[in-house]
Amino acid sequence: MTALQALLIFLISFMVVAVLFKMPVSFALGASSLLVLAFGGYNLVTVPQFAFSGLDSFALLAIPFYIFAGVIMEYSGISKMLIDWIKSFVGRIRGATGVITICACMAFGVLTGSAPAKMRKQDDGARAGKRGLPQGL
Repeated sequence: MTALQALLIFLISFMVVAVLFKMPVSFALGASSLLVLAFGGYNLVTVPQFAFSGLDSFALLAIPFYIFAGVIMEYSGISKMLIDWIKSFVGRIRGATGVITICACMAFGVLTGSAPAKMRKQDDGARAGKRGLPQGL
């Protein structure tokens, strides 16, 4: 048995035992990996250094800022005004709730620069319930 096979067996067996003792899978994977690194003779100081260097990215910083922009739009009333403005154009046609949702998605995508970013703060389903429409609409 080679050293790699022994480490792999240890990694898998420790993870299975940890999961059987109701440890969350993410913690079991992390703990077993740290134990393999510790018994393998690696310096454990490098683990957080590599973890934080992987997070040092401008693309990852954009996610909380898009959410923050959505919060600002919600509390300032811009999102409600935008949906009401779109509703004034298409509110009279059949299936207007779906069309308003699609147009609001397009408008939020233009304003924030990201179409998925608006999913965090668009809450047209709750507004549909206030207008007397079914909640699943």
